[in-house]
Amino acid sequence: MKSLLSLRTLIISALTLSVSFLHANSPDSDHLVFEGSDGPGKGKHVVFLSGDEEYRSEEALPMLAQMLAKQGFKCTVLFSLNEDGTVNPDAGDNVSHPEAMDSADAL
Repeated sequence: MKSLLSLRTLIISALTLSVSFLHANSPDSDHLVFEGSDGPGKGKHVVFLSGDEEYRSEEALPMLAQMLAKQGFKCTVLFSLNEDGTVNPDAGDNVSHPEAMDSADAL
């Protein structure tokens, strides 16, 4: 059980670091886009809105989006942000890149 918790902590840490790295090195890093490959979802766009403290959606939704992209879906993950652009799950009134929702087939 202890090794499973350590693995989970390692995965969450790696994901958090990668999102932080993207945020620090790209002007459009306030959201993530996973282009779909061939599969049953080809041509469909799914947008995920993350922003809750209890379920840590800013960590889980990028992983889910990557899995769906392997099935052909284009997936965009939007984050709730502070005024300075940092991800804050409690900042539900400020979502990144809201224009992505205009082309969404599913939210």
